[in-house]
Amino acid sequence: MQVKKPKIKNRRGKSKHEQEEIILFLDIRSSSIGGAFVEIFEHRKPKIIYTTRIFKYFDELQNSNSFVGEMLIVLDEILNDLQSSGLKSVIETINHKDINEAFILYASPWYVSQTKDISINKEKSFIFTKTFFEDLIKHESQTVAPNKEVSIVEKDITHVTINGYSVENPFGKKTNSVDLSFFISEMSKKTIKDIENRVKNNFAVKNFVHHTHPLALFSVLRNRFMNTPNFIFLDIGGEITDIGIVSNDMLIKNISVPYGKNYFIRSISQQCKLDSTSTDSIMKMIADEVIDDKCSVNVKKIIENLKKDWLNVVVDALAGHVAFEELPHRVFVTSDPGVANLFLEILKSKDAKELLFVSDNKVVVSLIDRKVLEDLSDYDPQSRTDNFIELATSFVYTNTQ
Repeated sequence: MQVKKPKIKNRRGKSKHEQEEIILFLDIRSSSIGGAFVEIFEHRKPKIIYTTRIFKYFDELQNSNSFVGEMLIVLDEILNDLQSSGLKSVIETINHKDINEAFILYASPWYVSQTKDISINKEKSFIFTKTFFEDLIKHESQTVAPNKEVSIVEKDITHVTINGYSVENPFGKKTNSVDLSFFISEMSKKTIKDIENRVKNNFAVKNFVHHTHPLALFSVLRNRFMNTPNFIFLDIGGEITDIGIVSNDMLIKNISVPYGKNYFIRSISQQCKLDSTSTDSIMKMIADEVIDDKCSVNVKKIIENLKKDWLNVVVDALAGHVAFEELPHRVFVTSDPGVANLFLEILKSKDAKELLFVSDNKVVVSLIDRKVLEDLSDYDPQSRTDNFIELATSFVYTNTQ
């Protein structure tokens, strides 16, 4: 993966092992934005020292301009919190001028992406150079979003074979054949500029690194589970569920469906005439199996029907891309807090096994949480945990060592 390694400053009084840099992390999703300060070290895993997250609920689906505008307001609130509470109560030895780098991770719908497979075969051997690859990416990226108003965020090789052999770094190698699998993502230039300007209004950030959730999830899971070359991951946000399919250590498909947690909340609110806060609380109680008998039987029935609807949407989305008998039986899930158990229950259900996996033999569904990522980052004792911030720091750590 092409993740730029943070610059570690030589702070006075610190040994080489202790040298660190404080970096601003942002996680921008479809219904929440998280922010954090993270200590990045030269020779050990990062430490998350402050986190904050704000959730945004929309009563109805927004057009793109309204959505971006509302979420940028949330971003301003996050940055204000980081500058006030974050700097003053946690990091007393530095100020906003000392924050020079920002790592920003995006979930759908902030980007468009595509996976590509290319085979190159020539009679005469040639040197596979980075320039050759860049020209190839430039040509292929035009098919993702051929628009001057967008910028390429990622152009990463996810798997490569040279003369039939898998290699970590293909550049500079002599070959007759190259098989590439790579991931391209693009975002609106205006949106990137708006986000960066807001960060600059609060901190002296000079270096920005932008990445997307699918690439981060794929990379972290592949490195964390090296003996699992085939798996599926689902990132269930407020408005959108992203699905990635990995086969033989290659990210072969990345699919987005416009059904997330807020689909449940809106549907229950409308059918039961409840406000969104009450509906969200009921969903969390049901997800954690602490609902009591006083809960309306009608609400339970509605949620059961919505679970079936969500599963059918996932099934239909996958049906257009891959044969179900080829789907890996190892499934990883990330989800907005409070409702993870609800989606785990759906994916572990008999219906899911019959519809998605043809047979239920050895289907394993796991939540990506602290238990999975604890070897890749630490928390300051005073910091609140945040699985998505932890994913971002783990992504940086595993790709810069």
